[in-house]
Amino acid sequence: MKEDQKEFLRKVANVCELTLYTSEMNNKLLKNAIREASSDQLLAPVSISTYPQFIPFVKHSLPENSSTALSTVVAWPRGDGCSEAIDAEIYNAVEYYKVHEIEYVVDYRSFIYPILYKYTHQLLLQQMEKVINEIARVKSLIGPNILLKVVLEIGEINEASRLSSLVRCAILGGADFIVTCTGKVKKGLNSQDLKQLLIEIKSSIEGESPCDKEIAAGDDEEILEGLQAYYDESFVKGTLILPNRLRYLQKRKVGIKLQGGVSSLDIAREFIKQVEDVLGSEYVSSPNTFRIGSSTLHPLIIQELLGIDDELRIIHTLGIKPTNTEQFNQEDNISSPENEVVGISHPSAPVSSNQTREKIGPQEVSDINKDIIKVEALNGDKTIISDSDLVGNKSKVISVEYLIN
Repeated sequence: MKEDQKEFLRKVANVCELTLYTSEMNNKLLKNAIREASSDQLLAPVSISTYPQFIPFVKHSLPENSSTALSTVVAWPRGDGCSEAIDAEIYNAVEYYKVHEIEYVVDYRSFIYPILYKYTHQLLLQQMEKVINEIARVKSLIGPNILLKVVLEIGEINEASRLSSLVRCAILGGADFIVTCTGKVKKGLNSQDLKQLLIEIKSSIEGESPCDKEIAAGDDEEILEGLQAYYDESFVKGTLILPNRLRYLQKRKVGIKLQGGVSSLDIAREFIKQVEDVLGSEYVSSPNTFRIGSSTLHPLIIQELLGIDDELRIIHTLGIKPTNTEQFNQEDNISSPENEVVGISHPSAPVSSNQTREKIGPQEVSDINKDIIKVEALNGDKTIISDSDLVGNKSKVISVEYLIN
């Protein structure tokens, strides 16, 4: 392998997030994936992102000196959770699981409704303000020390103007990172949508975001004058307002995370070049401003640089079992009590067949109603984990059902 290729792989590894959202994930697959990802600390992913119930296992599977952050999801994957459910998910993630980063799926589907654009510009502006306030509320709940990554699902937004409005909502709401896609819809990331996203991020960095009311109202001078008066009044009152003709109200250097179909090195190279052309080489070189989320890309880099066996990589990281390997299927049977992962679910809620549950230490974890944290040995490793390692003495878990989609 040429030296410039190795340098590119190291560069990409340093901005990679390992995303583990397969419905077939269990503790054995998860452990092997983490072991492989952290086999070389210089190539370790910047974060590991997975479902909330897996976070304790990930935390205690990482090396003690690991710099890899823990990331989980809220309102995943459709962004349609009610405020109470979102609050509970955030509480569990922050107070119980002690994550470093949260990916919040914004209510992107409200920007797909034709009524916002067909009848009146005011509906669009009201919806934008609602989304901005909700993102700001989530940001205030998680606190200043936890990274907020707002997922937009840009592949579902069909028009450039709608996508622009949604991006501005994320920026004004306080997103630290904008995530392109969940990876759970058919249409993933593409160069055209990314181009529009980059235009908005660049405008935000330079403080030159176009006027949203102008986009909504077109050239109607009377409407624009009325909107200007409304914005001026809102500004005087100190209420949260959308970008307007005053402009330069806010300059924010928001980061971007490419996710949704970045499954190969060639695809990653093309997208990195596109981002670099707009935002510069310094922007794409730092995990503080640029990341790539994928379940396959980081393992591919490890495979290329360290020579990890390809079949094992696919088995361990993606949870895909060889159909002709009966012994492997028996050893790694997800329904086996020894490998079952115990999670959190509301006792009255129906539990889907693919919901996983988790064992994280020497005693069994679970009666949430009695708020008891217990622990039990995992896979015969006899790893001792105390209550205080997982949650503070005064913490109380809110019962929430997390479904593997």
